[in-house]
Amino acid sequence: MGALWTVAPVAVGVLNGPPMRAQTAAIRPAFEVAATKRNTGVTSGESIHIRRGGGFEIQNMPVRGMIREAYRMSGYQVSGGPGWIDSERYDIVAKAGGDATPEEFMLMLKALLEDRFGLKAHRETREGSVYVLSVTKGGIRMQHAEGTCVPRDPKSSPAPTPPGEKPVNYCGNMRRGNQTIDGRGEPVGFVTGATPLGTLAGQLSSILDRTVLDKTGLDGIFNFHLEWAPDSATAASSDVGQGPSIFTAIQEQLGLRLESGKGPVEFLIVDQVQRPSEN
Repeated sequence: MGALWTVAPVAVGVLNGPPMRAQTAAIRPAFEVAATKRNTGVTSGESIHIRRGGGFEIQNMPVRGMIREAYRMSGYQVSGGPGWIDSERYDIVAKAGGDATPEEFMLMLKALLEDRFGLKAHRETREGSVYVLSVTKGGIRMQHAEGTCVPRDPKSSPAPTPPGEKPVNYCGNMRRGNQTIDGRGEPVGFVTGATPLGTLAGQLSSILDRTVLDKTGLDGIFNFHLEWAPDSATAASSDVGQGPSIFTAIQEQLGLRLESGKGPVEFLIVDQVQRPSEN
């Protein structure tokens, strides 16, 4: 296992600056301690776990996946870099100074990638193919979540859901995965939550591997539950297999629609990255 190390915050200041002019230190969020190790096992799947008290773990994830998570981008948006950032997988065990939000943990992960993996990258925006999310003529088939969802403390992780009970509908929370109906039949993909539609558009971008622009013009947060046949995620024309394509499901279940178009697409270009030393 890689050695534990302490990551000190970086302060930005100016020596010999103009008299009587205060300089404010810019603190970069960083883990207090972290360890990294290449995963050479045969396990499949990858995961990120946020623990109470500031614990943070990544299991069996390629470096490109870590970059994607740290910069809050979909896989198709991360370009460049050597082949090993896709083929080699790593485990990371880290500890922050205390409870933090998922966004703060991702800033810490970004700092770790820069410090431990020597990551240097830049953003570019190019014109490209997108999907436009809008409201159908019949109107939305979702309810506003205000007053029905449960506010949560962003600094602490929610308690695990007891077996057999329905997860708490936290405001701003979203879950994604696969499930079967009563344990029978083919699994269906699902996204469920109580979030702004811009957040849903970001999740759809990841699922469809293409930028989704929120053009609904709707503010606030909405309760939604979307199910589709996973193998038909990109089948825009017709239903496939045991359930509808995601395009059909969005119209029938949410009252929204996805249409192809052109628009700005942001990319992250990997300029430099290196294997971490394990000592």
